[in-house]
Amino acid sequence: MKIYSVFLLLFIFYGGSTVDAQTNVKGDNGLSLSGSISDSTRNIRLEAASVALYRQGEDKVHSIALSSRTGRFMLEKLPPQTSFRLQVIHMGYEPFEREIIIVDSSINLGELYLTPRANELEAVEILSPVRMNGDTIEFNADAFHLDSNAVAGDLLTKLPGITIWGDNEITYNGKRINKLYVNGKDFFSTNANIALQNIPKNIIDNVQIFDTDRERRESKNANIVLKKGKDRGIFGKIGAGIGTNKQNELEAIANLFNSSNQLSVGGTKSNINKPLDDIDQLLNNTTFGGISLKVDYFSDLRKKGYHEDSAYGMMFNHNFRDKPSYQMGDHNELKIDLFRKSSNSLTERNINMIRSMSEGADNSSVTKESRHSDFNNFLGNVRYQFKNGQRTDLNISAKFEKRQVDNNRNTSTVGQLYDIETRESDLSREELDESILSLNADLRISSKLRSNWVKWYDHVYFKYDLLYNPSTSIVETDKSIQSSSADFDDRSFLRNSKFNGSIVNQDAYVKLERIFPQKMSGIVDIDIAQRVRLNHNSSDHVVRDSSELNESLTYDEIEYGIVSTSSLSLGRKFMIDELYMRYEKSIGFYSNFDVQVANDDVRSGYSDRNINRTNAFLLPSLRINYLNKVEQNFVKDLSLSWDISYHTPSIGLVAPVVDSINILNQTYGNRDLENSKNNNISLRYIYASFKPTGLHYDLGFHAKFLEDAFVPNISYRNDGRRELYFINDKNVQVNYVASANMRKAFKMSRESNFTAKLSNMGVFSKKGQVIDGDYDKLKSMSYHGKLDLLFNFSDFIKLGVYQQFDFFQQKSRLNADFKSTTSDSNLSFGLGLRKRAFLNTSISYLNVENNSTSDGVLLWNVSASYRALKKRNLEIKLSALDILNNNSSITVNSTSTYTMYETNNIIRRYVMVNLSYYPRFFYY
Repeated sequence: MKIYSVFLLLFIFYGGSTVDAQTNVKGDNGLSLSGSISDSTRNIRLEAASVALYRQGEDKVHSIALSSRTGRFMLEKLPPQTSFRLQVIHMGYEPFEREIIIVDSSINLGELYLTPRANELEAVEILSPVRMNGDTIEFNADAFHLDSNAVAGDLLTKLPGITIWGDNEITYNGKRINKLYVNGKDFFSTNANIALQNIPKNIIDNVQIFDTDRERRESKNANIVLKKGKDRGIFGKIGAGIGTNKQNELEAIANLFNSSNQLSVGGTKSNINKPLDDIDQLLNNTTFGGISLKVDYFSDLRKKGYHEDSAYGMMFNHNFRDKPSYQMGDHNELKIDLFRKSSNSLTERNINMIRSMSEGADNSSVTKESRHSDFNNFLGNVRYQFKNGQRTDLNISAKFEKRQVDNNRNTSTVGQLYDIETRESDLSREELDESILSLNADLRISSKLRSNWVKWYDHVYFKYDLLYNPSTSIVETDKSIQSSSADFDDRSFLRNSKFNGSIVNQDAYVKLERIFPQKMSGIVDIDIAQRVRLNHNSSDHVVRDSSELNESLTYDEIEYGIVSTSSLSLGRKFMIDELYMRYEKSIGFYSNFDVQVANDDVRSGYSDRNINRTNAFLLPSLRINYLNKVEQNFVKDLSLSWDISYHTPSIGLVAPVVDSINILNQTYGNRDLENSKNNNISLRYIYASFKPTGLHYDLGFHAKFLEDAFVPNISYRNDGRRELYFINDKNVQVNYVASANMRKAFKMSRESNFTAKLSNMGVFSKKGQVIDGDYDKLKSMSYHGKLDLLFNFSDFIKLGVYQQFDFFQQKSRLNADFKSTTSDSNLSFGLGLRKRAFLNTSISYLNVENNSTSDGVLLWNVSASYRALKKRNLEIKLSALDILNNNSSITVNSTSTYTMYETNNIIRRYVMVNLSYYPRFFYY
């Protein structure tokens, strides 16, 4: 906690530092060359002129800048006693060159005049390192000197204004790069690292930076343009590892691409708790370049149980346009993902549970559980995207998933209540076979301007979703219950249950956006929308006790549901001060009115479970927004909102199925439950600086007031049984949530930067429950905070530190207070030596404390790797995990009705040797 407090104070101190202070530090770390660029005939300042310095005798740029709107430029971090060649290039002007000698002081060249070209047709264009092409900035990749094996990420770190920070965020002159394209398209994934750490610098022609939206210029997009004829290649990884304690892993992936197609095929198999959830994850973790602060895609040592995982799949992307207009957002693309995963796991748990009771009676239960599971999953996705400029946006997707789960569970429990001891033993086998098919389509069409200069609407939006979910489950249970109570007969069950069910959900939605935009010029928004949701669930339950049919639990059930929602949205924006594309100060008022009608119809063969109910709700919401934005400087965004929502009690609360096999814990229904009502109030303030090392923070506060909440009514009987049903709480429940997220960047030099990120969230709530007829007031407080400090000292030295702190406290009128704190500290270090040898290490300490226990776990992981061959694509790696053999697992959880302490089996120390080959065949 002391470390966390120190880091927090440092962050607040440095977060308040001004940008001017950062500039002064820069000026003290080297010499500078400055001046202004003007037109020689009209004597006007020239914007976006390329100003480059070359060392004498070299053709690779040493330092580069673009002139500002006032024609100013400055080149910093220049070494003394060095001769340079200064080159200034601007479209439509003759190139300007001069020899410059930096001795021991900074130089101001004053005004530099460029001469307009006399004949544009006869002019020979000199390709500058950087130039403006309309609103797009283009960097010439060949102008920057890099190693022959450098990748795109190495190039971006050399470009002026572009910074890749320690948290992998990319900025250009302080503005975040939202999307990174390759030839106007995603490169295998939306994850920028796939392109940055795999594409060789040698096949890159230029890098383009442009606005994401002409109206909203708070962020940028980037596009890597490959050289003509070089837009095809093959790359990937083939690796194997063997370790102590019979640990092993295999992984392989091959990626092929050309101007229109991208194909990834790969898979993995391991028993070191290193699961794979999709091909995109494998692609991201097997890249060629980059140093990781996680010890390279290591095992999850905190995952509970032992797991043997295998997975494989393919991803295919086809773009129907070879050269899409990325600035207009054009898309015409088909994506197909197929993925198969299987897992075999063994988990062992020990659980100690203490329940909440009105008299504070001695009660506890101790459970030991062993579970062996087989899991098989197949996932298929097909997505089609079409966007034609600003006119039409179409997205169609289909997803199919099939899951098969087989669990064998052995559980024994000893419980104590009112001096009555009960013993339960449970041997069960569970099979699940489930399929999920979903279809989703949405279409947005922008209206054309009518000949009479009247538009009916700006956009019309259609959406349709379909879900089909058939499933079958079989549960075989052998259960026995013994009690020391003379009033309780020992029970034993041999139960066989089979369930067949299917769910069909449909959702249709249409919306007209900005109706009569010309006629309602003072109104920012008038929208109308209609949504209809249809639900159909059917199920068939068959239950046998031993060989006898259980009549009460054998039944068929059909549920129909329809929800119709009509919406009207109104909004108005008042401009306080504005200069187009320079600054804006405004305040907006927005409201929404939903009329919702819902009907549930349940027809069940189970006694008292037939329900037909209709509810109608008016759901208003209001929002006020204040915006203050200055281009190239900052944006301030303040919003205050309020809305109402309702919750209808589910059929499980109104009429649950009462199962005799759980005789010690019986749940009943309450048909008198009323709907609950939520009043929500939210306040949010966002500040973002556009300076390269600016401060960003996001502050939020949310309050929820819940009327007639569903709360448990629990009774404990003298024979050791527990009975439960839900009632409406006539006291208003409150819930307050406050959050603060901040980010501050520091740049020590072109190669070195530091990022500090702080996230905080606190929750305070008041709620109630009834235990043995007494109303129990519960007050709970929780806090989650994390501070990340990320250092990039150079391209080959990275350091990361994070401190996480979690706190939970619950106070009850009827029970003892519960308090739990968790502290998680981590230090990660990555080092590259001579571009071939790499060292990664991480040390973490997790400490969990509560009212009665305290447990600390210190984990130390290390990996060392060496890259061989000319292209550095053969790697040997030695890894040691949990070097101190100190790993353990403990979980503490507290709710309104119980407190639970749990320990699990977990993977321990092992050493592994890996050999990997990175095939790389690019056409250049």
